[in-house]
Amino acid sequence: MTSLPTSGPTSSPSVGQPKLLTGSPISSPTSQPSACPSGNITGFTLVNSGTNEDIGPLFDQDAIDLSTTGKKLNLRADTAGTIFQVRFDLNGSFVRTESFFPYAIVSTAAHA
Repeated sequence: MTSLPTSGPTSSPSVGQPKLLTGSPISSPTSQPSACPSGNITGFTLVNSGTNEDIGPLFDQDAIDLSTTGKKLNLRADTAGTIFQVRFDLNGSFVRTESFFPYAIVSTAAHA
């Protein structure tokens, strides 16, 4: 998933580099991925973090218009199969590992 930063009330991207977000399913409760995962990430969903309501799916090259979505955002990794953790990376750099459903880049779990 790539998102382009936007500025102003239009959906035109501002000048800047696209942000590349990746997620990696971890199918065992250890910090290392299993050699044969039994689950996978099927997509990403943009979520209103104020209401916890889905805004919609995100796809490669999508631009997020903050004048439409608002600034209270979260991103959830949608999964299938057995997943114990999801590792989030942004532009190749580690962001966080989420160990509780829903697997979100900003934790929504009460125990986080």
